[in-house]
Amino acid sequence: MAAYDDYWKGRPQLDGVINRYFAEPGAAVIALRSGEIDFTYVTSDEVAAMDGEPGLTAIAGPSQVINYLGFNMQDPRFEDVRVRQAFMYAIDRPAIVEQLYAGTATLANCAYTLPAYVPDDLNSYEPNLDTARQLLTEAGWEEIQGEPIEILTYYSDQLSADVLVTIQQMLADAGIEVTLRTVDVPTFNQIMTTPEEWITFYGGGGNGPDPDIMATNYVSTLTPPAGFNRTYVNIPELDELYVEGRAVADPNERAEVYQDACRVMNEQVPWAYMWVGERYGVITDRVTNFVWTPAPGGGRYDQQAHEWTVAGD
Repeated sequence: MAAYDDYWKGRPQLDGVINRYFAEPGAAVIALRSGEIDFTYVTSDEVAAMDGEPGLTAIAGPSQVINYLGFNMQDPRFEDVRVRQAFMYAIDRPAIVEQLYAGTATLANCAYTLPAYVPDDLNSYEPNLDTARQLLTEAGWEEIQGEPIEILTYYSDQLSADVLVTIQQMLADAGIEVTLRTVDVPTFNQIMTTPEEWITFYGGGGNGPDPDIMATNYVSTLTPPAGFNRTYVNIPELDELYVEGRAVADPNERAEVYQDACRVMNEQVPWAYMWVGERYGVITDRVTNFVWTPAPGGGRYDQQAHEWTVAGD
């Protein structure tokens, strides 16, 4: 990216910024340590391993990205809400957060985790294999389960791989057989355009300060290519609540509308909600005036990039 001379805050200090992408997750960390690059995202285990290294500074904060299992709601196996709820009960989310995320993630019971939009009366889906099995029995799972359910993902880091293998075992204990497949982002996006080509996926949904940002994932008219409702959610009550939320100006009244939306998500489980993790970045000490917000790509926040400087450049 080249500096824009007429930027309204003044010409950037740097003449340009280069984004490099690495096929192997650990390659970026190697490049950072060798001085080839000045900043990269890292996982929680990587940032722990780099703690105290001279010349490097870690930045951490809530990612505002909710991880979830997205169900293909056009697949008849997910028509019964009891099947979707069984996924929630079968996955021991607190154990995964504690053991794999070292307690750094926050459990989610709907698409929202900001306190203003999360009511107190949600089902927390405490892990319970007996409840999961009972729900599956009531839904006639033995007759409808068919071939193993593939969980597709674009997350290629080791932590996510460990998470998915753990989820696979937990679901198997409840009687849900799944397979795992990891692809690159372009392949994932291509697969998502054809609902017949996928069953479930493990992904992340970017939240933010305003709850309406999630509407494109849930409003029934915003399925591809019109929007990002790639799981084909069709819940009329949610459609109505998103319309109402846009029409309310008072912040407190508006929050109540999205709390109602959260309740619908929590009960209907169009996604199996997992957690919001911390996001980590590491910057070299060559860079000054660096601002980075660990939110979805940092894209909804002013990173003051025009003030960044790099020693020696």
